[in-house]
Amino acid sequence: MDKMTLREYRIRKEAHRLDQADTEYDRHWRAWLNWNVQGTKKHGKKIMPVYRTFSDFYDRKKNTDSAPEDERKKKMKEAAKKQRERREQSGNL
Repeated sequence: MDKMTLREYRIRKEAHRLDQADTEYDRHWRAWLNWNVQGTKKHGKKIMPVYRTFSDFYDRKKNTDSAPEDERKKKMKEAAKKQRERREQSGNL
């Protein structure tokens, strides 16, 4: 079993906590989207759905081109990379 320093343990613990917070955020975001996508509006006497097609609701190309990586995840990846490099340099893999 690999040994880890207290600092690395704390970093991993914080990464896990942030991952859990992201998961909870995603669940709430999906619930909110589900509620919105089922929304309706009155058009004269008829009740029509707000979004007629999925592409009206979500433009994948627009969102993938402009979606920046979450800053917290970026910092955690950098910290993990530095820790790995330090371990490789010291010979403790």
